Amino acid sequence: RYQTQVITDGKTALDWLTYNVPDIILLDMHLPLVSGEIILKSIYQNPRFANTRTLIVTADARMGEAFSEQADFLLNKPVDIFQLQHMADRLKPK
Repeated sequence: RYQTQVITDGKTALDWLTYNVPDIILLDMHLPLVSGEIILKSIYQNPRFANTRTLIVTADARMGEAFSEQADFLLNKPVDIFQLQHMADRLKPK
């Protein structure tokens, strides 16, 4: 139903985003090597990602609120798989 790419660190995420423009990004704010904050700013400032929807995932509600203007949605950990699927269905391009 969805094609996904799992990336577990921020450096690899930035490298991957150099060559790929996904429809939806599920971004954990606490990533090793490069923070989710830096990745989110890169996405937000790059016009290539104008149509990419971004969901912040964090256990720290204050952090999520701080970046809510740069992201489309905030999901608090733990993320329920049904909640995630519902959100993806709402956000996917037609």
